[in-house]
Amino acid sequence: MSGQSSARGCAIICSKPLFVEFVEARLGPLAEPPAAVVEYVRLYCGIQSRRELNSNPVARSAWLRLLGEFNQWGAGR
Repeated sequence: MSGQSSARGCAIICSKPLFVEFVEARLGPLAEPPAAVVEYVRLYCGIQSRRELNSNPVARSAWLRLLGEFNQWGAGR
């Protein structure tokens, strides 16, 4: 995922029901899944906005790590 498409890709992944399920597996049931998932990603990556994934290599690396954990979790279901 290139730097320019990281934020867009993150937005797409965050809206997927399976990613919501992944976050709920970590946090428990979410009262407001869309907003809670985005907040979880922001906290995990240490960012204020997903747009930062396009320009912050440390945040992008954290996002890619989280995405890898999600893929691993999904493969083990």
